[in-house]
Amino acid sequence: MTSDDTTTPTIQPEPVETGQTGSWHVPTTKDPTTREGLKQYPLGYGNKTVGTTNLDEINFEVAFIPDGRVKADSSPIKSFLVGRIFSGMKEKHGADCVYYLDVDADGFLKCALVRMTEIEAERLKELSNACGWAFQKASETKS
Repeated sequence: MTSDDTTTPTIQPEPVETGQTGSWHVPTTKDPTTREGLKQYPLGYGNKTVGTTNLDEINFEVAFIPDGRVKADSSPIKSFLVGRIFSGMKEKHGADCVYYLDVDADGFLKCALVRMTEIEAERLKELSNACGWAFQKASETKS
């Protein structure tokens, strides 16, 4: 990597091919949208909203976007969300499951993206609960 390289830093817990990360369809911002096939939900933990979930039902993609500043290398993200939840899904579903963490230049998580061949309501609930917990705990962690 040279000093002229403008590649956005990302945490890649596993090798991710460029084609996979560059072809996401789900919006990665909290901006309201009315696009067909896209649903947006608050992401909660306990009785607190900690982020936004964008669900693209056409492309089977989900973006989990934290409200606060969450360090991508914090233990709740790195060890729990990636190490246990996303890696477990990848192990169970293989190529049918892709995940990606979009991280800014300062190491803060912009969003966690998940693509599967099918997203059932129960799996979405499990992912939402895990992301909500991880975002809340990571935002409590002192940098």
